[in-house]
Amino acid sequence: MRGYQRLIYDIYEYEPYSQRLLDSIARARRPVAKPKRSKVSLQKLRIVGRTMRYYLVTRDTRKRRMFTRVVGETLRSRPEHLETAFMHLVVYKHLREFYRQVASLPVPRWTDRSPIADAPSAHL
Repeated sequence: MRGYQRLIYDIYEYEPYSQRLLDSIARARRPVAKPKRSKVSLQKLRIVGRTMRYYLVTRDTRKRRMFTRVVGETLRSRPEHLETAFMHLVVYKHLREFYRQVASLPVPRWTDRSPIADAPSAHL
């Protein structure tokens, strides 16, 4: 269990995640988020603003570095993938917080019998 917690912790570290994201964008044939000619809405602007604030208005230099690296390299090498990169940065924010909480939970103590084995089973 501790190995799993360590794996989750490592997967969602800033540098490895940003490198996997940039590698994925570099290999992509077309953007995941298909660019459309849609109107800019107040809701979309708020999402962009909150995301930028989360990554840039912080004392965490690794978080700022990750954001600027992903956005900067995407703009330089694959600007058509900027929306895709931004989408992944938004998702990452939530996944990192969730999995960090999971990885910090105490390791459960298992008995001889699994709690699942004692649960009533559903028969169809």
